[in-house]
Amino acid sequence: MLKIGIVVFMLVAAFYTVTRKRPLEAIFGRTILGTLAVALYAACKAPDVALAEGLLGVALSTFVYITAFKSLGRIRIGCLVSQDAASREIQNLLEQYARAKGYEVELVNYQAIQKATEALEEGYLDLIYSTAFPLSRPDLEVLPIKGKTEAVLILPKKSDLMKLFQAFSCNTGEEEV
Repeated sequence: MLKIGIVVFMLVAAFYTVTRKRPLEAIFGRTILGTLAVALYAACKAPDVALAEGLLGVALSTFVYITAFKSLGRIRIGCLVSQDAASREIQNLLEQYARAKGYEVELVNYQAIQKATEALEEGYLDLIYSTAFPLSRPDLEVLPIKGKTEAVLILPKKSDLMKLFQAFSCNTGEEEV
């Protein structure tokens, strides 16, 4: 009966884990799932497997996931410092949108679009918000922001953030983000 109860709780924990939108909550669910697996292995009289799952599946993997999340859960947005008040409003919307999707946002100011583009190429930035267009380049995607014909988001073509910010550029001005 104990084993059945543990398995039921494992199913609940697995469902909780895969339905979380925020990565930190999913990591928490994965940790609970691993802890329940340790209890199941112990109840099945497999202490060696329980010990391995406890050390690797719970402790080490949770540490690795949290470390990875801290580095990957951040978006660096390059902005030109010479932009006007309307541009700052779009920057604020970008920050709100990214935070609503579970990302921390770091704004990095640049004096020139060329310097920001170099930082994007080197991987320091994830995207650039700009009212100045860079030279046309095949490795960069330029997303115009709806309702702001002079404002664009510039991302590497292979960026994982492309779909997220395509949705942002389409929704800006139509609905609250």
